[in-house]
Amino acid sequence: MAKNGKDDTTGFLVIVGIVVLLILLPLVPIIFGIITIINWFKLRKKEKEYPNKTETDFWLNEQEKEHFKEMSENIPIAFRNVMNARNAGEEENISKNQNGSFSNRSNRGKEINSIINENQSYLDNNLWRIKLLESKPINDWQNMRKIYANFKASSYTILIWFFAFYITFSQYFKKPLLSLSEIYSHYVYGTTTYISLKDEWQNKLLITLGITAVITLIGYFLMKYVGKYMFANKYPKPQKVTKHNIDEFSKPLNAL
Repeated sequence: MAKNGKDDTTGFLVIVGIVVLLILLPLVPIIFGIITIINWFKLRKKEKEYPNKTETDFWLNEQEKEHFKEMSENIPIAFRNVMNARNAGEEENISKNQNGSFSNRSNRGKEINSIINENQSYLDNNLWRIKLLESKPINDWQNMRKIYANFKASSYTILIWFFAFYITFSQYFKKPLLSLSEIYSHYVYGTTTYISLKDEWQNKLLITLGITAVITLIGYFLMKYVGKYMFANKYPKPQKVTKHNIDEFSKPLNAL
């Protein structure tokens, strides 16, 4: 009795698993199709922003370049001013507060603190800005590469899904089209008379769907990797912006 109960439970779980997978089965290409369309529109928008497929497409525009040059010149000056003011305070034995800052009890202390605070404020406001501009071309390139790779992965995954399902299904069912029709008739209309289906066909179907899911998942991530490689060959990766190379490239006017 216990054995029969266990077998009934196992059979029930197999049926439930097959029904769930059969429900999800048609949704896989539909979901990837929707994702492909979304990624296609995103990619088209990006291609308009970077039309020339060169490093210059991702480079800073003229306004950003001027800001970068200004900060590249002023940030080292601000660092030196802060260090010189601190060194002057130490050499002149200006008294300090408990937190290590110079005391404002003397005019000289106020003067030194004013220099430190003004220049430190400039550094706090602009260090993150120059870092952002330094990496902006690479970040924009990586963002477009991600969209490109997602588009390639989702579009090719649809083909991988159909191919994986048909090949795997054909290994377990000698007449795949007839067997598939009978399987749907069984679950949709309750048909119990079969021409092609043999014993344990439900287990074979569950294995087929499982293998298809694994192959599809592997194919998706593999195509994302391939898509990144394809993009790198199509769009050269830009350099990190420095004061030495900033004028080597000029962003096209039609990409501003």
